[in-house]
Amino acid sequence: MPQEIRKVGDNMAPMEDVAKYYKLNITNSDGSPYMTLYVSGDKMRKAKHMYSFDEGYQVEAEAMDQLPEGVELDIA
Repeated sequence: MPQEIRKVGDNMAPMEDVAKYYKLNITNSDGSPYMTLYVSGDKMRKAKHMYSFDEGYQVEAEAMDQLPEGVELDIA
């Protein structure tokens, strides 16, 4: 019996489960702060993957319903 082939994204949450915005707290491997990014909900996974897997940083995502006053999206 052939093994089921899963497409990329099969195990991702449906779009209605994604928050509108995310604050990404990015830290160096030693735990020191690197940067904070504000991203739209549909770009969070891509940004998190880029910084954690491609660049080697630790990334913590915090869901937000709205952006803090005066803050603009870094990745829209």
